[in-house]
Amino acid sequence: MDLDKAFIEELGKLSLDIQDNPLQGKIQMFFRLIKQKVTQDELADTFGVKNKDIDSAMENFKILGVAEEIEEEGSIVYVFKGYPSEMKEISNLFPERQKKLESSLKILEKLVETAQLEGQQVDKYITVIEDVRRDFGIS
Repeated sequence: MDLDKAFIEELGKLSLDIQDNPLQGKIQMFFRLIKQKVTQDELADTFGVKNKDIDSAMENFKILGVAEEIEEEGSIVYVFKGYPSEMKEISNLFPERQKKLESSLKILEKLVETAQLEGQQVDKYITVIEDVRRDFGIS
């Protein structure tokens, strides 16, 4: 079972449902699971989209300070900074979204349990679930 892919796809579905932009959820999981510093080109290649789609999806991350956009060697690079503590307060303003996020996290927890029973190393996935819960105030 490819848990990286499962996590990315699940958050993509959630993001499509609540923001009509699956890339935002996928990128969030990419940052959390795979790389915290990545070029725009690499994200576009990874998700099979154009650079302008990545730029658009990154807008909220940049506004909220979740990611920083820099230029290195002529390439646009995004650096994941993490979610500010205020995100819990913002998240509390949208209880329906929190319920949907909780549902997605439960799906991911079941996948992690299954993978663990199959003998896979799951520590990073448990940590990511805990981080998402903390960042968005989900208990």
